[in-house]
Amino acid sequence: MLYKILHSIGLRNLFVGTNVPWLGVGLLAACLPWLVMTGMHMALAPFMASNIADIGYDAVIRPAFLLHNMAEGGACIGVGLKAKDPEFKSQAFTIGFGAIVAGVSEPAIYGVNLKLKKPMFGVMAGGAAGGIVAGILGAKAYVMGYSTIMALPIFVDTIGAILAGIIVCIVVSALVTYLLGFDQSEAHI
Repeated sequence: MLYKILHSIGLRNLFVGTNVPWLGVGLLAACLPWLVMTGMHMALAPFMASNIADIGYDAVIRPAFLLHNMAEGGACIGVGLKAKDPEFKSQAFTIGFGAIVAGVSEPAIYGVNLKLKKPMFGVMAGGAAGGIVAGILGAKAYVMGYSTIMALPIFVDTIGAILAGIIVCIVVSALVTYLLGFDQSEAHI
């Protein structure tokens, strides 16, 4: 039902994806931590598939999903650099690696970033910055795939664009997280 309503008002191919993809990717990547926590990110999957089937690519949803995971990993790296407890430092780096390489963001969300609160600002800033860069450079996913660094081939001839977005995303989220800091008393296993 929701799909039919959105389709009838022209949102199936995402207005922002064709007119201002940099804004759409940036905003969605910044909001995805909150959508993932509620499970609402799954409501976007049919539109991603529809875009790929109808117009041949997805310029908003898949790039934002990928960049969200990179931002979660980057924030964990920032936490790992700032944490004083050696066990939590190790855990943050390991979970950040998992978000970037394996594409699993839930341990990063619940085990590190949301637990410490302030790193979520780093996640949102990194997602927005990386999304804007990837959108401006024209990152487009041409097939469905996972939200991991290993999914670069799904971007076919726009790999450079999504790679630039990934680098910006990880660096900004790690830097913002590191600069904002967090309560060290909460940074333990």
